[in-house]
Amino acid sequence: MKRCIAIFLMLGCVSCMALAQSPIIGMATITGTLDMATSVADLAAIANDKNAAVLLSAKQGSYMLLTGTLGTVAAKSEAPFGITVELLFGAWEGSSKLVLNRVYLRFSDTVFTELLTKPEGKRIMVVVSKPELSRFQDGSPIILLQALAVIRLN
Repeated sequence: MKRCIAIFLMLGCVSCMALAQSPIIGMATITGTLDMATSVADLAAIANDKNAAVLLSAKQGSYMLLTGTLGTVAAKSEAPFGITVELLFGAWEGSSKLVLNRVYLRFSDTVFTELLTKPEGKRIMVVVSKPELSRFQDGSPIILLQALAVIRLN
């Protein structure tokens, strides 16, 4: 009897954990090379490098997996659908300085509409491609990436 109860409890816990996972929004399968070593901080550093175009060209043929927190909407268009949102990632430098790194994600599919209704503060894992060097409204260099698939982490 104790074994049956333990088995049912374990099955219940596993079922709850499986249901708690966020579904993938966007492309369910991606074929190609997935770069898991590049981070938001790496891409933000490339934006300020004088050889940014050369460094980004090495990343053109692969997909990248990034994690971070969605920030404010930088640009929005209805037709064709497109929303550009900042992806933020903070890192400590030493014990007293927090550095905030950012790149910008371009969402071009309406499947992302619900996620992007109020994006601020949502932690995500995102598969991106097509990195390009662009300029923000104030003229500062930024990295713009195409978002393909997202999993919400919070």
